[in-house]
Amino acid sequence: MDNHTVSTTILPLPSDSSYPSPSWLVTILRTGTPVDRFYINDDNLPPRTNKKKVLWKLPSDEHVQVRLNAKDELRVLNLYKLRKKERKKKARNNAPLEDLIYSVPLEIIKSLDGGNGDEKKEGGITEEIG
Repeated sequence: MDNHTVSTTILPLPSDSSYPSPSWLVTILRTGTPVDRFYINDDNLPPRTNKKKVLWKLPSDEHVQVRLNAKDELRVLNLYKLRKKERKKKARNNAPLEDLIYSVPLEIIKSLDGGNGDEKKEGGITEEIG
């Protein structure tokens, strides 16, 4: 994970979304290129403690800019590593990857394609198979 970093700009997620409030969108970069985006909140990035003393936690107000120190960036990179392993495991089992937060569900993609996938496209013309 030496080539991976966490972006310095962490965007707040609107409170009217389906995710717990407050939540922030974090971007994982590899040599400056975005490779993954996911949301962090108190559920997946709980407060860091030592002997019941809170050392660091996410802000309680969604309008406050999140600042991560080195240890917390490492925690976010470990979350990315776990997500990456889960995606690879799903790919090996031929499971659909529609559960990603930032991706479009498979049903929407099929509806945009205009059918159920039993079509063959040639030169811009769509014709039914069989």
